[in-house]
Amino acid sequence: MKNTRQSVLYDVAEWIESKGTEVPRIFWLNGIAGSGKSAIAQTVAKNASAASQLGASFFFTRAEAQLRSANALFSSLAYQLAHFNPHLRSQIASGLEAVPHAGHQGIQSQFYDLFLRPLSLSPDQTTPFLIVLDAVDECEELGGEEVLKLLVNNIQRLPSVIKIFISSRPEPHIRSLFEKMLDRSHVITVYLQEIPRIVVQQDIRCFLRTRLSTVPDEFPEAQWELTPVHLNILVNKCDSLFIIAATIVNFIKDRRARDPCKRLAMVLHQASVDRSSLPPPASAPSVPLRELDTCYNQVLRQSLPKNTITQDLISRFSFVVGTLVVLLTPLPLSELGRLLRIDTTQILAALEFLHSVISIPVQKAYHTPIRFYHQSFPEFLTDPTRCIFEEFCIKPEEHHRRLALICLAIIERDANHAANKPLRRSRAEKMVSYPTMGIRRRMERANKYALGSWALHLIQVSSIDPELKGALGTFLSRHLYYWIYRIEEIGRCSVKLRRDHITLVWNWAVRTFCFEGLKHYLTD
Repeated sequence: MKNTRQSVLYDVAEWIESKGTEVPRIFWLNGIAGSGKSAIAQTVAKNASAASQLGASFFFTRAEAQLRSANALFSSLAYQLAHFNPHLRSQIASGLEAVPHAGHQGIQSQFYDLFLRPLSLSPDQTTPFLIVLDAVDECEELGGEEVLKLLVNNIQRLPSVIKIFISSRPEPHIRSLFEKMLDRSHVITVYLQEIPRIVVQQDIRCFLRTRLSTVPDEFPEAQWELTPVHLNILVNKCDSLFIIAATIVNFIKDRRARDPCKRLAMVLHQASVDRSSLPPPASAPSVPLRELDTCYNQVLRQSLPKNTITQDLISRFSFVVGTLVVLLTPLPLSELGRLLRIDTTQILAALEFLHSVISIPVQKAYHTPIRFYHQSFPEFLTDPTRCIFEEFCIKPEEHHRRLALICLAIIERDANHAANKPLRRSRAEKMVSYPTMGIRRRMERANKYALGSWALHLIQVSSIDPELKGALGTFLSRHLYYWIYRIEEIGRCSVKLRRDHITLVWNWAVRTFCFEGLKHYLTD
């Protein structure tokens, strides 16, 4: 937001403009969940773009399958750099001519063929430009670590005008990597949590004052008054986390509740409550997380009043919110309903009072995916030491299992519909049994999700049960070739995707001791 985080943004801008071989090439911004790293990274990218200094950017996120993997990182950066600079475009094009399938190779090969070699061979430049990598800690498995190692170990081989801005949480493996650099002079490290509290709170005060100043216009019937005392209480409640400030604003301005005065009073009252009255967690989190947990628990308390809690409400909350927590790619409301085979009104009812933590599109924008505003909320929901409402804690494995069954059921239903008869035929018949007219129709996003995600949900299940084993056996014996046909319609490396899915299932079957029962299908 404008006029916030000015000291950090000034330091970054000054670093970008600095020239010389002694200037650090990497700026690593790190901070705990909710401290505003991504907002800063987005502003850095926006400012650099306005100054024609943004060469490329990539924003990792666990919420998107393609954005939590490093597989597309360097091909994406190469594409952006080719548009940014004609000299780089020429070198990248030459690299692709030499290695036409570079974009489908491993991370290391992509780094050398699409990134390092073109940049190191491009003519000398005098104008600095920036590459922004945000939320590297959200890159799945070891991909983020491999990316950072490649960049850190080869930074001196890149032209000195190239600067790389990286943001992440201070995860141990990332901290260790930077600390073990042979020459740490190439990195500027800024810890957001070490910025003086008074500076951060001034920014949060500005954020709250600006965002809440629109309440009278948005709710003209409300007798709104935000006094300096109120503002001080809110700022102190936020501690040093912008995500708390954003959640408070969304909570107060929730259009479903339409009572900003009452909601402000609730936040102010909760801020004055002695936290010792809350059930003590099994293991107390750090102070900032404790403040965040208090905020999230208040959102749940308001969303789920005690006198209205029923088993149906608990089941609906778990079914819908649990799905959102483990969903590999966000889906729009209609497609989420199609995936879960429930009416969209049930989804909206489950999410009715969660608008402060979940982005739920209004009616005219129902094609927009439903998303959590911040990854810290699903992390909170899945940690029973932080969420004080035991009945509303989410157990990810249960929902992964359920979604694996749902995905397999969708594939089976579509396969039977395409063939218009039970699929009890030989392999040769199966290979030719799906008419083009039957499977080339427009693919719904829910069906596409099922095709590309069933195995990724399956491997999160630690043990198999008869229902899951039966569904998987049916899929492998009757619908595998249908899936092979349909997966090609996804249009992204279908051969690799098929191979990866089967490999994942193979390894999972061995791990869950059900390999013998599925061996025939997996090796066939």
